[in-house]
Amino acid sequence: MKAIYYTSFILLLFMISCGPTAKEKEEMRQQAIQDSIALVEASKPAILKILENIEKENPSIADFFVIPEIANSIKNKYGENYYSFLQQQTKPYNNTPSKVERRDNFYGEAEMYILSFKFETKYSGVIQFQYHINEDAVDVFTNLKVANDCYSLLNSDGTFALNEGSKWEGQYLEFDEFGDPIKDKPFIAIHNSDINGYNSTYIAVMKGDENHIRFYYSLPWHPAYFSHNELNSISIKNKQDGSIRELSNYQYDTRHCVLSEEDSRYIRELCDNNPQVSFSVRFVVTSYDLFPDGGEAVVIDFEDGVAFGLSNAVNAYFYRVF
Repeated sequence: MKAIYYTSFILLLFMISCGPTAKEKEEMRQQAIQDSIALVEASKPAILKILENIEKENPSIADFFVIPEIANSIKNKYGENYYSFLQQQTKPYNNTPSKVERRDNFYGEAEMYILSFKFETKYSGVIQFQYHINEDAVDVFTNLKVANDCYSLLNSDGTFALNEGSKWEGQYLEFDEFGDPIKDKPFIAIHNSDINGYNSTYIAVMKGDENHIRFYYSLPWHPAYFSHNELNSISIKNKQDGSIRELSNYQYDTRHCVLSEEDSRYIRELCDNNPQVSFSVRFVVTSYDLFPDGGEAVVIDFEDGVAFGLSNAVNAYFYRVF
């Protein structure tokens, strides 16, 4: 029996003495770490690997957009024409560092990579490239300048996106002698009536003559009864700062009037610069045979941002880049 215990003890000592040394254990641990890192790297999407490398090397903006994986991801989502347009805008920036930025989430985990820059070529605007890590998805936003401090998002088909919630609509406001709309005179317009609903006005812009804003109105004229019908004055009150502008040098009849370029520019800037723009248009008209009376005033309100985004709407309805 003692021999059995003695033999067992010797075997136990042998097993203990033959186990891995501390150095071997550390080597095994390091190998496991390297294997784990290699597995993670192998599972990363191709674009993520490239962006991690770009973050370190910081290539130029022009070079960034011709990297095959980046270029193909944009072409696959937005098409060849959109990519070609991007390349035209980025080509001059071959000495401008891309400065790709990594954005982390609340937990400090990498969430996306972003490249954003302003460009001035034939066009001017802002391009932003986004790569969403968890979705392995690319987004590109191109906003082109269409007026002072006014930008419109470019769609992948070369058209402009209409601002979300915009009240501007495509309209036909000119008609032939049969009452049919004149198709080669398209307009964008917004419409409102006075408080009683008796009188109304379209604020409109015609394609090809964007420098002149037009009012198409229903006002208290009486052309069937009087020989003279006059538009005595038009004024606009900016309800946000209380200022009043008297319009001048407009051409009118009883159906519509065409504003001067100067006054048209004032209204366009009013409609472009503030999403909450609010203003009123006041018309004073007279209809008479021999002697004019004091005139009749009509006020039409365009409040709470209903007229916002005029330049955006002009481009969205009338034009495209490619």
